[in-house]
Parts: sequence; structure tokens; C-alpha cells
Amino acid sequence: MRPALAFRRVSIRSKIGICLVLTLSLGLHWALLQTVAWTGMLVRYSREGSLAEAIAKTFDGRHPCSLCKVVAQSKAEQRDKEKHVPWFAGSKLDPAVPGLTHTACWPPSVAPLVMIELPTPPTLTWEPPHPPPRSRA
Repeated sequence: MRPALAFRRVSIRSKIGICLVLTLSLGLHWALLQTVAWTGMLVRYSREGSLAEAIAKTFDGRHPCSLCKVVAQSKAEQRDKEKHVPWFAGSKLDPAVPGLTHTACWPPSVAPLVMIELPTPPTLTWEPPHPPPRSRA
């Protein structure tokens, strides 16, 4: 095997590993599992009735599936564990900018449009020569 290919494989593996660590540290695995649960619920409920009824049943919170219950219970257990470990409290990776409590956006200020009158080009006062000049070819 050529060294360049081995390096490329290590690089891809390390990139996948970094993405996996970031996903787990941000808690995105729970969002992925919840999305899978909602998709399964939509499919199941749409077989029993209309799509509108399936969407209403899926997101009303009164008809959770077993995976939804597992995700909710696991998230609650994780929060409890984080509260009881003193060194872990507040050390979870946060994607937000540290120290930035709020963000404000204002529309850009625009100067008023001022219409100016452009001068008209001067008119030609001379006439072209008659007949037109011949080319020297």
C-alpha cells in the first residue's frame, strides 16, 4: 500500500472520529434518535389515518412511542448525572460564542438617494467630409 493512501485513510478516520466526538458532546445523538422516532411514528400513524392526523398525533405529546420514552428517560438521566458530578457541571461543550449573552441586528443605514442632473453631451457642429475617405489598402 502506498503511504499516501494510508495517510488519506487515517485522515478520513480521524475526521469521522472528531465528528462523532462533537456529535456526542453536543448531545446531537438524542436529536438524531428523536428524529428517527418521529419518522417511525409518522409512518405508523399515517397508515391508520390521514397525514394531517398522523402529524397531529406525532407531535401532540400524548402519543409517545417506546423510542420517544427511552430518549426522554435517557436525557433526564444524563441531566441528573451532570448535576451530581461537580467537575462536570457547566463543562459541556457549548457551540455558542462564550461571553456573548445576546445578539442584536440592525438594518444597514442607507443614505438618501439624491438625484442629480447629468449634463447633456455637446452637439456636433461640423459635418462629416463628403465623400467618405477611402481606405489605403
